[in-house]
Amino acid sequence: MMNCPKTKMYGAAPQKRSQRVARMGADWRSSHPVLLELNMKETQQLPEAVTDELATPWREHHPPGLMSTVGPYMTREESTGTAYALRIDERHLNPIGIVHGGTLTLLMDQAVSSIARDNNGGAPCLTIQMSMNFLRASKVGSLLVARGKVTHQGGSMLFIDGTIHSGDTLLATAQAVMKRLRQR
Repeated sequence: MMNCPKTKMYGAAPQKRSQRVARMGADWRSSHPVLLELNMKETQQLPEAVTDELATPWREHHPPGLMSTVGPYMTREESTGTAYALRIDERHLNPIGIVHGGTLTLLMDQAVSSIARDNNGGAPCLTIQMSMNFLRASKVGSLLVARGKVTHQGGSMLFIDGTIHSGDTLLATAQAVMKRLRQR
């Protein structure tokens, strides 16, 4: 780890995660309401990120590859399309204890890739470019929900705008350019 002078970060010098946990006491996890919720087995009992009367229950996915290391991720159908979600745990945090930007980017890429595939007759699409704007931080226990829509189509390209929310809080926005691949 780099040696750096003490800096003011959120009003105090950064602490190691182990120091924060030790300060809270050994049994804080067993009584913490957000962490108790994380241990739920039924994903259909997860709280709704938005009120949508036409929304279906969340469905868990365990894909192979990189997403398997951060997931499972979840989907559900809403009146405006499919929503993609990820429940945040300690694996998703950066050293200062908030959700790592790479986690948000990974969730958004999964969402825009799925939206592009659905708009390409089920054939895969490649992410050519994606720009993320990080607006707010999120913590352990949050349910991050990504949504997106195709804003323009031209030739072999799809242009998609996306958002990530935690409850009613907008955490990030994205703009992506996707290349359609031919179905084999």
